[in-house]
Amino acid sequence: MALVDANLQFICIDVGTYGRNNDGGVFANSNLGKGMATNRLNLPDNSTLPEGERLWNVPYVFVGDQAFPLQKHILHPYPGRGCPHDEQIFNMRLSRARRIVENCFGILAARWRVYHTKIAVRAEWVNDIVKATCALHNSTQRVGNRAGVEAIRCRELFKFFCNIAPVDWQEAHVTRGIFVERNDTMT
Repeated sequence: MALVDANLQFICIDVGTYGRNNDGGVFANSNLGKGMATNRLNLPDNSTLPEGERLWNVPYVFVGDQAFPLQKHILHPYPGRGCPHDEQIFNMRLSRARRIVENCFGILAARWRVYHTKIAVRAEWVNDIVKATCALHNSTQRVGNRAGVEAIRCRELFKFFCNIAPVDWQEAHVTRGIFVERNDTMT
């Protein structure tokens, strides 16, 4: 189990539990889960986010799937396929945020050959191998992908502000698939 930041780096890992165990149960028994339950994580105070003329006071949150409990600092998707449109949009955006974690694990597994097959070492070494590869992953992410990450973050920030107050005709174009990106060099 891990917390990952927007730069595809591990900020907290909890190793030692088998992957087939329920994520919610693993979380509840982890140091992170226990710290959150007892309010000892020293999370930052709520922040104010602007939306037009209004200001929203919102907590810092972690994103998870439905295996995690819905709490003040943990968001998970609305259940079911037949959700109202606004809940579907929320689920889609939450899914994109959760994809960062999946991408981080994907990069980790692709980069370190030890994850390509069953780890054939003494059981007591496995946790140390996982911790070491996560630390090395963070180090290589800092060096190798910084410009790309900054560019992606910039684009995501602008996309966020473009979607705060959607325009009906633009929404209709995207929904119907009318929008086609044009190449300015074409005549």
